[in-house]
Amino acid sequence: MVRVYAVTDWQGDTTSDARPPQGDAAIYAVIIACLLENPVLALVNNFAFTLNASIVAGVQLMVTLAAVAVIAMRRPHLSRMFVGACCLFLFCALLKFIVTGSFNPRFLYDAAMLPLFLAFGASARKFSPQFLAVIVIVLMVTAIVELVFPDLYAEVLNPRKYFYFTRDWVAAVTAPDASIASSSDIYLGSTRYTGSFFGAAHRAGSLLLEPLSLGYMGIISAIFFVHARATTGDKTILVVACILLAILSDTRVAVFLILAAVLARNVVGKARTPWLLATPYLLLLTVVGLSLALHTDRKSTRLNSSH
Repeated sequence: MVRVYAVTDWQGDTTSDARPPQGDAAIYAVIIACLLENPVLALVNNFAFTLNASIVAGVQLMVTLAAVAVIAMRRPHLSRMFVGACCLFLFCALLKFIVTGSFNPRFLYDAAMLPLFLAFGASARKFSPQFLAVIVIVLMVTAIVELVFPDLYAEVLNPRKYFYFTRDWVAAVTAPDASIASSSDIYLGSTRYTGSFFGAAHRAGSLLLEPLSLGYMGIISAIFFVHARATTGDKTILVVACILLAILSDTRVAVFLILAAVLARNVVGKARTPWLLATPYLLLLTVVGLSLALHTDRKSTRLNSSH
């Protein structure tokens, strides 16, 4: 005999769910651990003792195992198409090793994160939009503080020192400098040599410490808010906040992917003309083309001015 439990969504509607009613506290805890992992480790590295890549990898593995434990306990309902797509994705990652003739376990681990955390997200019974909204607001406020008080942000979290000692590739592209241990600075890639596209002093990393992750967070959050059951006003405010995250991180692709997600949901998703499905991708290609043209123009201007 199957018991059907009612799951109440954001607007108070009910949908049937054959699984027992359980809270999502464990899922929220893992998400918070993922968000606070780098800033907490950065604080330890800055004020307690110097970390290394092995320690950080160990912490990441513990968080990953916690996510795996949640998936194992919740046993989320995954479609055959999703499982097939995940298997194909991982097969392509393994195929890379066969073609290149070299095995990189770190690459395989990173590749597995995408399907793993998609399954982790599917484990939620009723994910709270308010929970994600608080996270977005905290990230946005921290990013603004970072841009207004960059010296204070660097002095407290010191992303440059943290990534130098815990990321081999950062150390590899950074000239050996004994002053790194006693100095403070923002993330290595926070400053573009061509200048900020959106006019900020540098690319904000907020609590995630580096700008690309902040931009990706904006994309993921915007997609969730676009599909959440909420009033148009609430959706607009939350999506604008996600766009602001992408702008503060100076990640152009993130900004236009958010706009494409909104367009796909509100315009293309309701259109009957099949070719309109390509509209977001055409917009993205246009933006990338304009960015490349602008970059080429800036480069030629610098070359001409040097003669």
